[in-house]
Amino acid sequence: MSKSLVIVESPKKSVTIGKYLESWRPKTFKVASSVGHVIDLPEKELGVDVDHDFQPTYVPAPRKGKVISELKKLARQADTILLATDQDREGEAIAWHLANLLSEAARKQVTVQRVRFNEITKDAIIEAFSHPDSINQNLVDAQQARRIMDRLVGYKVSPLLWKTISRGLSAGRVQSVAVRLVCEREEEIAAFVPQEYWSFTGTFRSHADETFEAQLHHIDGKKPKVESTEAANTLKAEMVALAEQYRVRSIGEKDVQRKPSAPFITSTLQQDAARRLGFSPKKTMMLAQQLYEGVELEKGENTGLITYMRTDSTRLSQTALDECRDWITKKLGEDFLPKNPVQYKGRKSAQDAHEAIRPTSFELEPERLNAWLTKDQKRLYELIWRRALASQVVPAMYRQRTIDTAAGRFVFRTSGRVLVHEGFLKVYADPKAKTTTGDTGNEWESGGRFIPTRIQEGEEAHLKKLDPKQHFTKPPARYTQESLIRMLEELGIGRPSTYASIVDMILSRNYVEIKEKRFYPTDLGKTVTRILVDNFAGIFNVDFTARMETDLDNVEQGRNWTHVLQEFYDPFQDALKIAEENRGKIKESITEKAGEKCPECGEELIYKWGRHGRFIACTSFPTCKYTRNLEDENLPEIDVTCELCGKPMQIKTSRYGKFLGCSGYPDCRNTKAMTTGVRCPKPDCDGEISERRTRRGRVFYGCTKYPNCDFASWDKPVAKACSHCNNNYLVEKRTESKGDFLRCPICKSEFQLEASEDKD
Repeated sequence: MSKSLVIVESPKKSVTIGKYLESWRPKTFKVASSVGHVIDLPEKELGVDVDHDFQPTYVPAPRKGKVISELKKLARQADTILLATDQDREGEAIAWHLANLLSEAARKQVTVQRVRFNEITKDAIIEAFSHPDSINQNLVDAQQARRIMDRLVGYKVSPLLWKTISRGLSAGRVQSVAVRLVCEREEEIAAFVPQEYWSFTGTFRSHADETFEAQLHHIDGKKPKVESTEAANTLKAEMVALAEQYRVRSIGEKDVQRKPSAPFITSTLQQDAARRLGFSPKKTMMLAQQLYEGVELEKGENTGLITYMRTDSTRLSQTALDECRDWITKKLGEDFLPKNPVQYKGRKSAQDAHEAIRPTSFELEPERLNAWLTKDQKRLYELIWRRALASQVVPAMYRQRTIDTAAGRFVFRTSGRVLVHEGFLKVYADPKAKTTTGDTGNEWESGGRFIPTRIQEGEEAHLKKLDPKQHFTKPPARYTQESLIRMLEELGIGRPSTYASIVDMILSRNYVEIKEKRFYPTDLGKTVTRILVDNFAGIFNVDFTARMETDLDNVEQGRNWTHVLQEFYDPFQDALKIAEENRGKIKESITEKAGEKCPECGEELIYKWGRHGRFIACTSFPTCKYTRNLEDENLPEIDVTCELCGKPMQIKTSRYGKFLGCSGYPDCRNTKAMTTGVRCPKPDCDGEISERRTRRGRVFYGCTKYPNCDFASWDKPVAKACSHCNNNYLVEKRTESKGDFLRCPICKSEFQLEASEDKD
């Protein structure tokens, strides 16, 4: 019997697939994993011949020598090689590289075939291996074009940043545009001028003694536009003068639908997981990969729980639709089932290569998997399961009631709605939304306002109180991880497989930071963006980047990939040449005098850039090597003496956070950890909690006894005991709705900040 070598990307996936194949055809298949790419462009050189149709030079990927040797050995023992890598462009390119590598290594005629599947279940695997296919060269070419385009940008623009700002910086075709979006939003906020406007809330009482509130809706048949205190006071006087003349002009009721959303695609999964679960895109995709590859359930077998998670299609297979509709009928009832399966339209640029993200079986209800999934795996699986199921449930039905009360030229309106049929909300309701059905006034969803139910058209409704409120328009909101991904998708920048890596990259490069769950550009990010926009305006912009994405998609449909690269490279090379010629001017444009002399040599001090931000340095470098960390400028003095030399200690900063250092440095190099004053909460540990930073610069709080103690927290501990459970510390928290407050990490009780604790 001939032996077939099956190659997948993940070792875990190889175990699962191996079991399915063994039960199907025993002793026929040997399953191995490539652990991702085995062939790639070289790390330390361009690896692209721009003068000869952008031909790439491929080499073994770093640290893959042992994997390659093992795969070659297995290939020489096989008659057939079945490449079962992922279904996206990256997976196709991995299969292509493996085919080329192993065909040569086999030393005999060997059949190489491609196997594709959308879910890792026994039936899907057997079906896929029963009908192997060939490698799709268009997909391979699309991946090559993207990889080479990104390599050209990274390897040719990044050195310019090194020479003008600091070594270690990088530019990216897509990541730099994402940073630009964050920077431009910050500029919009800084330039924003608030505009005054007024709203009016009237309190009315009907003959049936129903008191209700309504908003001023029209003046002279037009939307009110009141933009000054003077105008507001004039209108108030006029409306109050008509207090006894108001009557109910109209009462309208109608049924309205709220339709469910489509099943998840990659971007919407990342957005909803961020909004509902607080997951970063990177964490979402890591958990989704685990669910896709499979989890060992009660029978001792790995079971794939979701379909492939890199997709832009909202389509569900007929099998999935049938199973979904059967579940709805059995568990929810006929009145929750639409007449026909619901079909959703995808984006125009969607490739529709795979199904939407869905559970492999709707019978695998989240509650049944508690014993086998981690907390976060279960939360994400439940989100996917409920969203896919809800997409095939009937819309939620509301009865909407609108009441217009008028006198003279003024019309006030109050409206609300009551849920009469839950529909899809029974499966996928917003956690903060009210979904209880009912038909009494107290259950109307109306922003907290009472909606009268006994009032009649034409009835008097006297104005008892008028409350004018001054408002000011607000600047556009900073991007969250959710809204940045949504914007990238809307603009056509990036693709499903790249959103998480884009967000992770701009954070790891210190071009942006997250505060209160929103993106802020760092000084470094602003400077890099300014250089790229000023010198590569035609390259690092939204329109050009989106057009390149479309061109890369067209390669997948058969367009010549070298032509796409040539159209990109010609204007890029011209811009690069001009930027190199102006390198001195670019560096001068970002150099700023500090306005003081060097304390060591008397020369001018200037602001310079390092990998982790700006610092002060002497202009006579390298003769004088004086530098000063800007983060040390406004740090408070402390009353701590060095136990080694008796000199005062000072607060200093490093890439890993604040610490205490002797003012006698460099003669005395004594340092101490700077703590929050909170003792480590772990039993049998006498350490204290200090502020620290990860390698990527994110602040966290850890024990001074590390590595012997592994306590860590993202929230800043405060040395105040909880009055409810006597825990010895609280942590600082902040939300948009509550502002700053303290929370007990044990019992979750919340406390207001005292005045002395309020943040700036």
